[in-house]
Amino acid sequence: MTMTFSGKWQDYSISNKVIFVLGKGGTGKTTTAAALGLAAAGAFKKVLVVSLDSAHSLGDVLKKDLGSKPVQVRQNLFALELDLEAAVQSYLKETMTQMKSLYNYLQVFNLESHLKLLQDSPGTEEYAVLRAITDILRNGAQYDLIIFDTAPTGVTLRVLALPAITLKWLRGLEKLRLNILDKRQAVENISGPKKVKVGREWVELAAREKEDAVLREIRRYGREIDGLREIFSNADVTQGIIVMNPDRLSALESKRALAKLAGYGFAVKTAVINRAYPAGLKKEPLGGEISKLKAEYAHLEWVLQPDHAGRDLFVEQLLGFGGALLQNKGLKAFFGLGGTDNE
Repeated sequence: MTMTFSGKWQDYSISNKVIFVLGKGGTGKTTTAAALGLAAAGAFKKVLVVSLDSAHSLGDVLKKDLGSKPVQVRQNLFALELDLEAAVQSYLKETMTQMKSLYNYLQVFNLESHLKLLQDSPGTEEYAVLRAITDILRNGAQYDLIIFDTAPTGVTLRVLALPAITLKWLRGLEKLRLNILDKRQAVENISGPKKVKVGREWVELAAREKEDAVLREIRRYGREIDGLREIFSNADVTQGIIVMNPDRLSALESKRALAKLAGYGFAVKTAVINRAYPAGLKKEPLGGEISKLKAEYAHLEWVLQPDHAGRDLFVEQLLGFGGALLQNKGLKAFFGLGGTDNE
């Protein structure tokens, strides 16, 4: 079943389920994402695994050459590695096209040269990633599950925070634009419509809401971003899996991330501790901070994985790891497989 958000993304279809695999760099996020993808595809799902990290290793884990378009890895499993530079350029090109269309009468101020500064501006990369996520969700109706293998925690938190932040400044922009239109209308009532020269033509400036393309674009983008915020905050559609290692720094960063994600309304119900114990020996991970974290977040489903000492995992091992993830109660319920203690 394809899900739509009436009044939000009216023309968008999205995947049934979305998983973000989150965590500090080097903790095994990619292995976790690949393992879950393999197990879900093998069990019952048509799955797309997407690497959002500029330092891609998803193809290495899956032992498949990947690019920026979905590649079939095995039956029901597809994967891609986002080309971050291309995503940034695409985002900038789209932004420049929109700005030229909306503000063509400002070409005399060399608008294009100012827009080129966006390439190196803070936040551009994060907005490009958000745009890429939006496009993947919008075009992903054929997938039952989309798994995002994310960049390290700090970058990913900034991306996930963008919908709420963007909505705030869009509301401010809308108020400012309405104020501008009110003032234009007041001037128009006194001296008639205001016109500006664009090339060889004179163009009348909008003075009313229904005539203003800028206001329409602000509201259109607001609806799109609000739809994305709704998807991110709907625990029936989107969940995160936080991945860590059994060390103090990993535990502390995970704790900060969990607190911020909760503030965004982003559901995380599963935690993975990679390298929790030596391969072949089953025991709880050492480390006081991890024990404290498990106690503080006892509501999470905790999945412990052994330390494979840097060895590449075979598909069978990845399937075993992914199967363990699928068997935890939280993900079973999320995927609609049940999750009661009596199963």
